[in-house]
Amino acid sequence: MTALAAGLDVGGTKALCVVVDATGAVLAEGEAPSPRDGSPSALEALGGLVAGVLANAGADTAGVTLGVGLAGMVADGRLVVSPHLPHLVGVDVEGTLARALGARVRGVNDADAALAAEWAWGSARGARDVAMVTLGTGIGGSFVLDGRPVAGRHGFAGEIGHMVVVPGGEPCVCGGRGCWERYVSGEALTRYARAALDEGRLDLGDLAGGPPTALGPALIASARAGAPGAAAVLDEFAHWLAVGLANLVVALDLERVVLGGGLGAEADLYVGTVLEDLGARLEGAEARGPLALGPAAYGARAGAVGAARLGGRP
Repeated sequence: MTALAAGLDVGGTKALCVVVDATGAVLAEGEAPSPRDGSPSALEALGGLVAGVLANAGADTAGVTLGVGLAGMVADGRLVVSPHLPHLVGVDVEGTLARALGARVRGVNDADAALAAEWAWGSARGARDVAMVTLGTGIGGSFVLDGRPVAGRHGFAGEIGHMVVVPGGEPCVCGGRGCWERYVSGEALTRYARAALDEGRLDLGDLAGGPPTALGPALIASARAGAPGAAAVLDEFAHWLAVGLANLVVALDLERVVLGGGLGAEADLYVGTVLEDLGARLEGAEARGPLALGPAAYGARAGAVGAARLGGRP
């Protein structure tokens, strides 16, 4: 990575930009809504976000590298499959931003970017067999096994949000049913909170009547205040997180799992329940020893920080 780099994490809901130095320290950051279409004007708006963050860091775009983390399957810098950003599939995000900024731009998978940051400077540092699980609008994943990043045949390794955990279960945006991210994501948490409210198991006061997007944050705030109803909803979320993690651990014999994304940053509220559930269901749990499980050191910024790191590589 060059001495100064920018990273842009484009998720299903928002885009977060950071500027970092060679040690991974965040010098400036900013965010904006994710583009709702793939038009040049929408992408140029992202370029404006990047330019503004660079200016706040006391830099301009000349000579700066930009890594762009994209939610979905990425090949040759472009999205080829993305349930959460379908309007960017096939769009030349790299080229449009490069022309708008006059910078070198590289598109990468967002979860790969998050693990790159955590493996270099954060919670995955020193691990030889580790998974990044990003929890946000959906679930992303990335792996380092035997000390090496895993890309897979097409570079698509880590699409763990679409492992089927309930055959014939909840319909997913990918077109399948019963995918893991339908049970462990921001949307899933909102669904659990709404069901608990309707059944009288949860009281969020005036926030209960707000927009659906407000239910998740309200639930987290209630859990932090010690409300038992909110803790019970998080237990349901933790159960489904443990189901998928058990599959990953038995398949890959992981030593560590890092939780990224917005919900990963709240891991202290539910990680104990996840570990308890894993201990009860994981084949050979005693022989494996404890699994290191916790939040990304960079929190929800991990994807953007890692994009900056990967964007500076040839």
